[in-house]
Amino acid sequence: MEKKDKEIVAVLLTHNRKDLLIKGLHGLFDQTKKIKKILIIDSVSTDGTYELLSKKGIINRSDIKYVRLKENRGPSGGFTEGIRHALKENSNWIWVLDDDVYPKKDCLDKLLKFSNVSKCIAPFRDKTVPFFNPAIGVVTHSKNLSFNNKKDFVFTNTCCFEGMLLHSDLIKKIGLPDERFFQVNGDTMYGFLASLQTNIVHVKNAILVRLLPTKKP
Repeated sequence: MEKKDKEIVAVLLTHNRKDLLIKGLHGLFDQTKKIKKILIIDSVSTDGTYELLSKKGIINRSDIKYVRLKENRGPSGGFTEGIRHALKENSNWIWVLDDDVYPKKDCLDKLLKFSNVSKCIAPFRDKTVPFFNPAIGVVTHSKNLSFNNKKDFVFTNTCCFEGMLLHSDLIKKIGLPDERFFQVNGDTMYGFLASLQTNIVHVKNAILVRLLPTKKP
């Protein structure tokens, strides 16, 4: 593997969650696999996000780039802008994350172990693995796919913006996320689009921790 192919740019989308953002950033700083650049995409936060980043000296780090959007374009629009900026960094792998998740320190390293298997690799979250049925437009979250077979990874056909690791070659084939989805289903459809070009891998021991409690049905 060439050196360039080992370089990672992270895209971290945030909106009015400055305290969670700081926790998530420290999760990225502490990764055992060094991240070349972290792009903070601020979706017009009004809670003092920029001021807190400045106060803590984060905004001036050489591995940080802060981008403030002019309007709230939802997760789909925010990640579209983030991925567009990330492609300009000329790294082959782009890691997209939301501001309410915290990757364990070896999460990225464990994702990259499957870089020869897939160009879209996802961490383990929510104790289930999603599967999209395009015939009826429904996503199921199956525990039967969730490593009950004692394997280190499983294949499926979609994933979530919270932690998906994308190769730039794949992005060039499938394009950017569809902003028309705005708040929901954008990642499901983007993941499904990716699955038409590569086998999507979910990695058991690449752990992403939710910083907000999961809503109960």
